[in-house]
Amino acid sequence: GVARAAAGLILDPMDSAWKGFALETWLLHEVRAYNAYSKKNRPLFFYRTGAGVEVDLIVETRKKTMSVRPEIVCVEMKNSTRWDRAWEKPARALKAEQKINVRAMYGVYRGDRRMNNDGFEVIPVEEFLRDLHAGRIF
Repeated sequence: GVARAAAGLILDPMDSAWKGFALETWLLHEVRAYNAYSKKNRPLFFYRTGAGVEVDLIVETRKKTMSVRPEIVCVEMKNSTRWDRAWEKPARALKAEQKINVRAMYGVYRGDRRMNNDGFEVIPVEEFLRDLHAGRIF
């Protein structure tokens, strides 16, 4: 809302790009709030390669040590009521590199069906938030 008002767009219809940005911002806020009040204090990152491949949110659940690879959770967020398996590719590519232990991969979308696509869990927004605040995401 604040960004749209600052851009002079508050009275204009919201296009899909703004809706997607708003959804990602809201979900990131919820993750940050949960991370703080649960006192987990996990580092949160955005991942993007030079080629433009990206994962919306990386939660570092374990730091790298001399004998242990770092561990992360990947979260891809989409403002869509249908899930496209192509959106899983960046997280899967990160996991395939095997430099980092990818503990879990999640896709969050506005659909109504929970799915498990070969280890990539796709979750409707409301269920993701319930799972997050119950401590089941990280």
